Amino acid sequence: MKKILFTIMFLTLNLSLFAKQDDRLDDYSFDSSELEQVNPPYFAIAGGLTYTFHFANFDAVNLRLSSEQGGFDVDSFSGQLAMWGGEGFTGVVYVPNMRVGFFSYGGSSLLSSTFESGVKREVEYRVGLTGISLEYAIVPVKSFAVVPGISFGRGDISISTYEGPGAADWGDYKPNPGNNNYMNVASTDFWSVKPNLHLEYALTNFLMFRGSVSYNLTFGNSWKQNNIAELQNVPDDINANAFQIQAGIFVGLFNY
Repeated sequence: MKKILFTIMFLTLNLSLFAKQDDRLDDYSFDSSELEQVNPPYFAIAGGLTYTFHFANFDAVNLRLSSEQGGFDVDSFSGQLAMWGGEGFTGVVYVPNMRVGFFSYGGSSLLSSTFESGVKREVEYRVGLTGISLEYAIVPVKSFAVVPGISFGRGDISISTYEGPGAADWGDYKPNPGNNNYMNVASTDFWSVKPNLHLEYALTNFLMFRGSVSYNLTFGNSWKQNNIAELQNVPDDINANAFQIQAGIFVGLFNY
């Protein structure tokens, strides 16, 4: 009986104390604050393949190929060059959202004509470009980055004309061209500055897709014929200045 009375007194005392503490809860205020959302720092190290449309100006080249000036007896260049290449880049550890990269790509367009004698003639227009890039990544939402930047590089243009029969003998392979058998190349090297804007989406932490626009600005052209003679009076419009659209797929490590 005493144990029962002691238990009742213990429970009554604790309930009384809890009620007093509960009355004092109104004396305290609890301010709620929103948690600050912090985006993870951008970092990427990757390499991949690129496919670029190079919208070249062919007007001066086509004028030279025309029968009025050159008599090459081929069609005209049109459209754009399709250029395959590769690129790699890495984030700069001590500069947030900054990255550096290396790229190289090139492509060509080919015209051909076959004459009644069986002789075939081809004219190839080729552009190549290699360089480095410096870019800054802006990450508005997770896994998506807007990356403006600028590239510096060295490139080359070549306009090559080939003519020959459908078949030939190894014994006739000589340094001097024979009848209906020759090659003629006009080429130049140039320096390039190219502002870029990339839109990148990381599908996973190891796979990223990219779309880009840029404009290639060139200077320092010095033309040669067959890599020997200085080729003078080449129109200034024959250059690698062009608007470019690029798509790419990259594998590596992406954290943004």
